[in-house]
Parts: sequence; structure tokens; C-alpha cells
Amino acid sequence: RIGASPQADWAVRPSYGAAEVDDVAGAVNTSLERLAEATERREAALTAARSFAAAASHELRTPLQAAMAELDLALASAPDQEHDPRRSIVSARSQLDRMASSLAAVRALTEVDLVDSTWFVEADLSDLADQAVAALSSSEASGVSISFAGDEASPCRVWPDGVTLAVENVIRNALRHARPADGRPLTVRVSIDAARTRIAIDDNGPGIPLAERERVVLPFERGTTASGGSGLGLAFAAGVV
Repeated sequence: RIGASPQADWAVRPSYGAAEVDDVAGAVNTSLERLAEATERREAALTAARSFAAAASHELRTPLQAAMAELDLALASAPDQEHDPRRSIVSARSQLDRMASSLAAVRALTEVDLVDSTWFVEADLSDLADQAVAALSSSEASGVSISFAGDEASPCRVWPDGVTLAVENVIRNALRHARPADGRPLTVRVSIDAARTRIAIDDNGPGIPLAERERVVLPFERGTTASGGSGLGLAFAAGVV
């Protein structure tokens, strides 16, 4: 009955008129309360896992079905027909790339939920953020300025791989969705506040509307103006934080 009914249904009486027995009763109730809390956490985790699995299945089914349809169309098209089968193949490849990206994001987000204390080590936040900026500046930032400010050492006990990927995800989100409406070049600035153990990532885009800010950090949620993406990058970043 523990965890499935009110505490009064399974707790022992706190007082029996003898100090030694009352001490035992108190210890028993403390143990039962801890067990009830653990049971509640387990049930919450199972519910979240079921919901996440259902959402992931739905999210991956769409690009997979689209890719299969495009490939079927390409196979059924003769070279002399009006439809160019190569166009379907390119579209199918794009859908499969999207699915592969989503699978990688699902795996990363699962790691956040299962993170182990042994993954945490002393690391410098400035170094981790600088690595993320360097990786994206060289590979994904065409016509975009990504700068980093953080010369001061900022040691912290963290999950290093998680922090680096979280910073990369937030920067990628800016690169994909934060283009200024007036046509100015996008600028992204990453800075470290060592005193508060804080990483700030700022851009000169329009920002996420206030009404959407709680929702977009949930798995598979996207902003109303978003196009593409897995809907997991900001959820991963929030989980790491």
C-alpha cells in the first residue's frame, strides 16, 4: 500500500507508551516515508518515460514515412517521366538526416535523465564554453559572428560533455532561429560570470516570445516561428542546467 494510499494507511502508531518502543516506531516510520518517496519518484519516472517514448515514436514516424514515400515514388518513376526521381531521393535523404539527428538528440536527452554522479568532475566553464564556440565557429557559422568572453578561470564540478553540448545546442538554436528582422548580420556572444558560475548566451535576434519560454524547453516542443530542428536541443540544455 506504500505510495498508493495515504500515509495513515501504512504508518505505524508514533506512540506506544514506552520510550524504547516509540524510538523503534519513529525509525520504522522514517524508513517507510523514505520508501514512499522513492516509490513516488519511481512512478513519476516511469510515467515520464512512457510519455517520452510515445512522443519520440510519433516524432520519428513522420520523417520515416515521408522518406519511404519519396523513395517509393523514385522507384516507380521512369527516367523519361516528368518526375525526376533524383528529387525524391534528395528529399528522402533529408528526411532520414532529420530522423538521425532526432535519434542522436533522444539519446543525449536520455543521458541527462540517467546522469550519474561519477560523470561530474572539476572543469573550467570558460574552457568548455570556448570549445563549443570554436567548434561551431569553424563548422556552422556562415556570415555569423560568434564571440566568446571568459578569460577568468571559473572552475566548477560539472558534467563536462553535457555542458559543452548544452552550450552548442543553445548557440545552434540562435543560428537557426534568431536572425534579426532588419537584415543585420546575426551576432552571438557567449560570456562567463565566474562569480555566479553562470554561462550567458546572447544574440541580437528577436528573442523567444515570453509566452513560449516555458514550453520550448520541453521535449519535442518548438516555437511558433521555428522551422526544422528536433525540438530537443533546448530541452537538453535545460536538463543539463
